[in-house]
Amino acid sequence: MENRDTNSIEKVIYIKGKLKLLSPLLVGNGERQFTNNDLIKDTNGNSFIPGTSIAGSVRNHIKEILNRDEELIDILFGGEEVGSNQSLLYFYDSTLTKKGTISMRDGIAVNNFIKAANTKEYAKYDYQILERDNEFDFRLELCLRNSFKDKEKDILKILSIIISELVKGNIYIGAKKNRGLGNIKLMSIEILKFDFDKSEIKENLLKEFLEFSWDKKFLKVSKEAFASGNEFMDLVKKCENMNINTHIKVPLKVRDTIFIRNYIVKSTDVDAEQLDYNGRLIVPGTTWAGAIRHRMFIILYDLGLTEKQAKEKIEELFGYVNKNKKAKASRIRFRDSIDSNKSKFVNISRTKIDRFTGGACSKALFEERVAVNGDISLDIYIKDQKQWEMGLLILSIYDLMSGMLAIGGETSVGRGLVVAEDGFSIKKELILIDGQPLCKEDEKKYFKALKEEISSFESV
Repeated sequence: MENRDTNSIEKVIYIKGKLKLLSPLLVGNGERQFTNNDLIKDTNGNSFIPGTSIAGSVRNHIKEILNRDEELIDILFGGEEVGSNQSLLYFYDSTLTKKGTISMRDGIAVNNFIKAANTKEYAKYDYQILERDNEFDFRLELCLRNSFKDKEKDILKILSIIISELVKGNIYIGAKKNRGLGNIKLMSIEILKFDFDKSEIKENLLKEFLEFSWDKKFLKVSKEAFASGNEFMDLVKKCENMNINTHIKVPLKVRDTIFIRNYIVKSTDVDAEQLDYNGRLIVPGTTWAGAIRHRMFIILYDLGLTEKQAKEKIEELFGYVNKNKKAKASRIRFRDSIDSNKSKFVNISRTKIDRFTGGACSKALFEERVAVNGDISLDIYIKDQKQWEMGLLILSIYDLMSGMLAIGGETSVGRGLVVAEDGFSIKKELILIDGQPLCKEDEKKYFKALKEEISSFESV
């Protein structure tokens, strides 16, 4: 028989708040009714975030930044081994506070040498997203039993780090996390902490605990539990920023026009239009990733690597899924870029050209809405970055800044050029690495490491 004293509840912590989407969200349901990857919805047709999705993403994030505390993480989230304890944490499903806006985006498998789809099935695909700025209810419960009382301090420390990382917006959930989707931020936090090991107030707390309801205002539940919750929140505020990624930030301008197709056309007077959010142009993380990855591959190939060697080096950073269903996660993340409200949209008429004659096709006039100008920022995050990877990435960014690398569609007619603040020029000091301008010494160090990496292949 299980020892009742060992299994008795010592502490229960309730945490609630609002989860705000800092970027669009994709949590799929495995169905392909409307797109190749539809959003998961409840019985009323509203999008929600399953507690399993939140728990899985939080666990992976905490494991990455606290790799020395895997035993404690397994205790907190539940272990995978036979006989392991169940999770001490309970993440509830997060429901929308009001009906959210669903949009659609598309993706395409790009050939390494030419920016065109591979000739394979499903090279072109689309998926649903829930737009940014939507908010969800957030509820989290920790139940700490006497059997882990000796690890109480460490468990509460990790829980405070989890809440701190959510508050700072460092956690991503759902699909395409490394391409900018699923960035969440926890706000409007309320915390209750029931300490049943305090014998002098145990009876009052037990009554409050048995009558607890998530719908109640925490302030009105119990003075003791609310005060203890505030003490825990003080521990959360003292947590350092645990983000282990190198952050590269580059301010850019759209030189002329840009066109990244929105497949849900909202206007009836055009056939195609630029992707936007509330009238501000968007460059998706997938667009940045595709363009930068392609350019990094071409640079490696031009520097003497074979196609196979270049592909393998790129996959070290960008990850892969091969034919045997083996996969490696990407170590590089690209955020969506949204204009600072300076872009304009104009309608342009175009005529389809016959590829054989070079003349205009009959009755093939169509209208498209493109974005003109605008300020955007390229934000890249790299985990466990290597110096040669930084050198290769910086070369690709230089091509972007100097107008040698275009993004989006219709690049053959001059669209998609994004340049440095003063036009087609390379200013390394505009590239910020963890908030500091790229200096000549660091540039030299990164390029030297890239040269040595290339030379290691030549000597084989």
